[in-house]
Amino acid sequence: MKLPRDDISSPEFWTDERCFITECLNSEKVEEFSLAIARVKPSITTQLHCLRNTKEIYIIRKGTGLVLVGEKEIEVSVGDSVIIPANTPQRITNLSNSEDLEFYCHCSPRFKPEVYENLETNGN
Repeated sequence: MKLPRDDISSPEFWTDERCFITECLNSEKVEEFSLAIARVKPSITTQLHCLRNTKEIYIIRKGTGLVLVGEKEIEVSVGDSVIIPANTPQRITNLSNSEDLEFYCHCSPRFKPEVYENLETNGN
């Protein structure tokens, strides 16, 4: 079965998470997983959040970053991957002053907006 173009790609868009997202695959026809590309501008840290009942894997494709998974910080660069268990606090910081950080976000089951939980309070 060939998926409609609207199910497999979207234009890049800005999120309140402080990053840009391009959906590569997020379809009701494939509930098992979704795939997106996240882009974080230089020196930016994304919003502290978790994904309820959804595991996420980051695969770094450009730049360097510092990922917080639970209470553990992990430095990452091109080719690295990080598994983020469901319901685990997470965020990523772009360590560069001049280059965007880009990474694949593989979610299983597929990402739905209602699984996203903002864990920041008062802008922290």
